[in-house]
Amino acid sequence: MKRWTLLLALWILPGFGYAARAPEIQNPPVPMTGSAVPIVDIQIVGAGQVPESTYRYYIQTKIGDLYDPEACRLDFQRLWRSNLLSDLKVELVPAAGGVTLRYVLTEKPVVEKIVWPEDIPHLKKEDIESKLNESGVMLGEGEPYDPYMIFKARRLIQEMYAEKGYRFAVVTPEIEHVDAHKVRLTWRFDPGEDMRIGDIVFEGNKDFPEKRLHRVLKNIKEASLWARLWGKDKYDPKKLQEDLDRVREFYFDHGYLDVRLGEPQVDVYTGRSIWSGSPKKRLRIVIPIDEGPRYRIAEVRFEGAKVFSQKELEAMLFIKPGEWFSNKKVSRSLEWMLNQYGERGYIFANIVPEPVPVEGTDPPQVDLVFRIQEHKPQTIRRIEFIGNTYTYDNVIRREFEIQEYDLLNAELLRRSLKKIYRLGYFDNIEPEIKPVPDRDDMVDIAVKVSENRRNQIQAGGGYSELEGLFGTFAFSTRNLFGTGKSMGLSFQIGRRIQTYQVSIVDPYFLNRDLFLGLDLFNTWSNLFIYEQRNRGGGLSIGHPLWKDLDFRVGYRYSRIRVYNVNENLLRTGTLAAFTGDITELTRTDSRLSPQIVYNTLNDPIDPSEGTFYTLRVEYAGGFLGGDVQIIKPSFQIAKFIPVNRRGHRFAFNIEGGVTYAHHGGDIPFYERYFLGGELTVRGYDFRTIGPIDPRVSPLYTVGGTKYAIFNLEYIVPVKESPVQIVAFWDGGNAFARDEAFSLTKLRFSTGLEFRIIIPALQTPMRLIFSHNWNRGPVRADRWAFRFGIGRTF
Repeated sequence: MKRWTLLLALWILPGFGYAARAPEIQNPPVPMTGSAVPIVDIQIVGAGQVPESTYRYYIQTKIGDLYDPEACRLDFQRLWRSNLLSDLKVELVPAAGGVTLRYVLTEKPVVEKIVWPEDIPHLKKEDIESKLNESGVMLGEGEPYDPYMIFKARRLIQEMYAEKGYRFAVVTPEIEHVDAHKVRLTWRFDPGEDMRIGDIVFEGNKDFPEKRLHRVLKNIKEASLWARLWGKDKYDPKKLQEDLDRVREFYFDHGYLDVRLGEPQVDVYTGRSIWSGSPKKRLRIVIPIDEGPRYRIAEVRFEGAKVFSQKELEAMLFIKPGEWFSNKKVSRSLEWMLNQYGERGYIFANIVPEPVPVEGTDPPQVDLVFRIQEHKPQTIRRIEFIGNTYTYDNVIRREFEIQEYDLLNAELLRRSLKKIYRLGYFDNIEPEIKPVPDRDDMVDIAVKVSENRRNQIQAGGGYSELEGLFGTFAFSTRNLFGTGKSMGLSFQIGRRIQTYQVSIVDPYFLNRDLFLGLDLFNTWSNLFIYEQRNRGGGLSIGHPLWKDLDFRVGYRYSRIRVYNVNENLLRTGTLAAFTGDITELTRTDSRLSPQIVYNTLNDPIDPSEGTFYTLRVEYAGGFLGGDVQIIKPSFQIAKFIPVNRRGHRFAFNIEGGVTYAHHGGDIPFYERYFLGGELTVRGYDFRTIGPIDPRVSPLYTVGGTKYAIFNLEYIVPVKESPVQIVAFWDGGNAFARDEAFSLTKLRFSTGLEFRIIIPALQTPMRLIFSHNWNRGPVRADRWAFRFGIGRTF
């Protein structure tokens, strides 16, 4: 028996260097000899906490198989890698008619219980457990006791403390052996002193002072009130490394190609508290720098270029010979060159810029060499759409500015994808360019889309500054039956406004680039110093002029009734059409409204980049007939500018307009401009900004014949939530006919807005806190809170 056991051990155990206990065998391995023998039994010795059936699961050799040393070795590996054992031996025992395989096990203890403190200093148990799970640390009650897993858990918890500024936290796992098969794990936490960064020192910098290098750092800062508010005075090795990369990139951008940053040294010193001035332990970070020489560009060369000439490629550069080398300018040049290649179909072009030192130059110089692999221009074989189960393919395809068997123009592809997203039918668009098998000059384009809600039915009520209390019912679709047409049907009944409206829009009438819109309306409004009812309809048509520039013209016919006019307003003579005891006016309005629209906004609901321009002229009366004889030119300029990758953006809006009478007519009172409210100048009440006539109302404006508005916003999304925090500055005013336009007379508001983007409603909900200033005669609170619905611009 001993001989068989020894021979088996000599054959299989040398491959298990990871076993917990090495076999005490000094002889070299000797292979088994003789004919194969059958296995008559497989025995498991030592099973306790874990059922024997679990171990047999890992053993693929079966009773009745012929003994195979290699198969036995593989079974041994599988069993050991189950992580259930602290020791394992296999014995080969002679038996009647064959041999018996005996697996002798020593099980790992099981973690019976994990004891956490009732209060973990500066951390939460849930956060720790979540971090351990994310990192693949299998440590829970009922799991096998694994010292390595406990070591990893301890290190991760210390990293969590370090991120909060407790760099010298002590995390102690205490192991208590309950019996031979069970252990109890108790965690002890001592965060130590909360030490903030008090000093950041650069050593070896000669050409840039420390203050300049400190501005490069974004994640870590020396202790201050600002740094404390944003948590940037806490030591975090990962964030420090990110900032070191920024410093290195800063030097590259200024021509220091040989810069070297040494390992940062972190030590403790006694500083002063920024609050009380009392002694406080702080961290000092010392960053060694070897700047090296600064390089100029000697020559720029292009290798492998055939599509573009040397002169054409030089025109794409943002850096020239004789200038200091700048990695940022090289990157911009590379991006522009790739864009130009992409516009000619060379989407697989590869360009590698390489600075090559020029020997014997003082100061040092490099040649900038662009190594170009153009490959072949790509033709589009097929364009397919995936995920549009409701929207017809042609609705998406008609937005494409490139078609099948066209040369693939990367710029036109990007523009096409933006146009598709701008439709508002899809929440997500993922393009994929796939090479055609056995072709090096042809690709397929697959566009995967995720459709959003198609039809919306809204019923409810609410309150707003303009409408007061109201109830609504609305049905709308931006993609009627998947055809790309939009339709709306709405009813709103409130204390100040009643609206009944039907509209339909076909952006590709008769499958051509022809916009067609039709709407019918019946509205009533109580506008504080008069009431107004409008009944009528409108028709609009449009056609693209060039890329994102459209021309549209609309015609509207309506009957307008104005009544219950403030008597004081009649006596002022402001309404030339009201005379004597007449307190009601009915007019026919027939007007034409041509406009030019330029729109590159990337989202119709919540744009983050792009521009919107419009120039509009409304002409009523004259050859069109009707009682209203006016001309109203107006303009609007809005732009959204992304600031960083976290979704921050800057936005501004400028608009203005003026109204003239013609053919001896007058300007109807209701055609004047009334500003104020969340849609124009936030913080002021609706229709309170403009000329004030105290004989009519000390609060509401009598309206102006010209107006100007500007809005500035800085928008900060709150992580992945639909909430945005918006800092704003609004200004605007409406001016009387004989009043000159003046910037000093604009009414201003500044403040914060909490905006909730609700795609299902197609409009944001807003909470607005504002400080109103330069209010002039307007009766407005200095500080105001408003609730609003919709966009200011």
